[in-house]
Amino acid sequence: MIAKSIPLLGGKSVFCINEEQMYEATRLREENFESSQKINTHLKRLEQNLNRNEQAALAFTLIERLKKNA
Repeated sequence: MIAKSIPLLGGKSVFCINEEQMYEATRLREENFESSQKINTHLKRLEQNLNRNEQAALAFTLIERLKKNA
């Protein structure tokens, strides 16, 4: 049985992805020397070891934890 994909943008989601925040995250991941190395190392490992739904669950978990610890 194939698991249904978790939607990441729009739909019935409570969270919206802010374009400015997405831009800044991309900049940090691609242009900041120290951060980009750490982020890309972890990202590559996670993408190799987690399927799409697990990656989405992790993304939402990180957002939830960031909100709680703000």
